[in-house]
Formats: sequence, C-alpha cells, structure tokens
Amino acid sequence: MRPKNSLLDHRTKTLREGQNPFQAKPARPDRSFSENHKVNTPILSDEQLLDLYLGLSSKERDGRFADTARAAEIVGLSQRTIQLWIEIGLIRALLLGGKYKICLQSLRGYLKSCIEQQED
Repeated sequence: MRPKNSLLDHRTKTLREGQNPFQAKPARPDRSFSENHKVNTPILSDEQLLDLYLGLSSKERDGRFADTARAAEIVGLSQRTIQLWIEIGLIRALLLGGKYKICLQSLRGYLKSCIEQQED
C-alpha cells in the first residue's frame, strides 16, 4: 500500500474533474479548526488573513507569522507535523510562493486548546 500523498491525490482528483492539476492546492480545508480543538481566537477568512499579513511591516510580520521551520522549532516538533496541522485545519496559515506562513496566534490557540483538553 502506498503512503497517502495529499498533493498527488489533489492533482489526481482535479485531473479527473477536468481542471488544471498543477493549480495551487488550498492551504487548508474550508473548516476553521477540528471539532475537538475549538480555539478562542478571532476567525478571519483567508482573504482577511492575507490582508492582515500584507498590512504589517516586516518586523511585525516576523512577530505574528512564522514559516514551518520556525513554528516547528517553537513547539519542538517536526516541520512535517506543522504541515499536517495546517492541512487538516488545526492551525491557520497562508500559502505564499509555495511556503506556509503560519499565524502564530492560531498556533498558540491550538496548543492552548490541547492543554485544556488534557486537563478535562
């Protein structure tokens, strides 16, 4: 059995539907977060999140957004884990130039919800 490759699956599906298989895949599903991990952060649309990102100075962006390597370093996990969290909608990120820019507020909220769930 071959391992799942979400990008390959996306391209196969779009090819079957007669669409361009090399068009960018959405950075996350349409849901905001998994049902088990509700986060008390304001939910912005992808367009609003992009407007926020573009409206910040470079220094402010570094404080509010991170790439997968930095996010993985912050939480002490692998980059692939961070990517999976983005793909299944647990944390919010923008896909810019083939690289994720993770909303650190979303990452903090998700981690906080994990801790709260463990305490229950």
